[in-house]
Amino acid sequence: MSDIRDIESPEVEEIVSPEDYRHETQLSVKRDQIAATDIEYYSKMDMKMIERALDNMVAFNVLLKSRVLKLTNKFDWLNIDNNPYMNIYGRRKFASTFKAATMGMSKEVTEGEDDRGKFIRVCYRAQFIAFGRPVWEIGIRTSRDPLWAVSNEKKVDADGKLILGPDGKPVYERVEKLLEDVNVGHVEKAAWTNCQSRGFGNLLCLDGFMWEELEAAGIKISDVKSFGFHGKKTASDAQKGFVQVLMKRYNRTEDDVRKIIGHGLDVLMSADVDKIKAAFEADAKVESASTAQNSRVTSDEIKRIREGMRVLGITDEEFKKKFGALPEGLKPVQVKPVLDWLNARADEKA
Repeated sequence: MSDIRDIESPEVEEIVSPEDYRHETQLSVKRDQIAATDIEYYSKMDMKMIERALDNMVAFNVLLKSRVLKLTNKFDWLNIDNNPYMNIYGRRKFASTFKAATMGMSKEVTEGEDDRGKFIRVCYRAQFIAFGRPVWEIGIRTSRDPLWAVSNEKKVDADGKLILGPDGKPVYERVEKLLEDVNVGHVEKAAWTNCQSRGFGNLLCLDGFMWEELEAAGIKISDVKSFGFHGKKTASDAQKGFVQVLMKRYNRTEDDVRKIIGHGLDVLMSADVDKIKAAFEADAKVESASTAQNSRVTSDEIKRIREGMRVLGITDEEFKKKFGALPEGLKPVQVKPVLDWLNARADEKA
């Protein structure tokens, strides 16, 4: 294809006659045609590349979810706030399967100090490559991470005596360790693990799985270790028992619970209990109102019965003795027998 840059454009000063002006006009039209052709060509080429890339992504995801997930087991997954998360062991399996490479690893250790004392910050940076696609990622950990920087110590008073709780057992408090008491090797290993987890996850699209996909691969949600963050806690046995009581009281099933909280009872969280209780009570009120509405005899039916009583000369006392209530107090199931009785009385009178 011709390049627009190959066309030489005469300088404006050279246009000194109508012939030269006509030549420049034709040249401008040709230049516009070439530019339009280039745009159309490259647009079609880009669309084909995009379509091919999307098809490859779909095919990869199908393969990943239908076959490769079977490489993992329950120990390769975590249940974090009721969402499946593949841990570093599972991600390394995928990296090995797809021959993902790690290159350009670098480590940076930064020291700092504040009113809480000295600390260090470890940052790993590396490039992860698979299918010819590179991804740069970082992993960061500090010596302030509660996993290794906090310990539970027995609480003592000013005299050094143990403080006991109401049950007579020692009271514990969380104490932050000094930097010299922290194993720096743990911090470095955790930073590198974090870098690998992020790198392999982004490179191989290992986030955003659904429990249904894992269950299809033979991994049950009840077998995966659970963690709760952001104030979420796993429900206690007493709370689980309370939910079972609510289900019996309101005649509900686990499918009803799943519609409310988005998952089953096997991963019940503390916050789910109040949500289930509120939903059951709200549904019960609606059902009660609907039942009450349907349990009333309509005004038209009452008018028909009253008209029949008037024509046949039936008093309220006689009617109540026969059916146990006046027309206004009848139940819907009694309406047809009452009308049949009135029709029979009318036939006898005729």
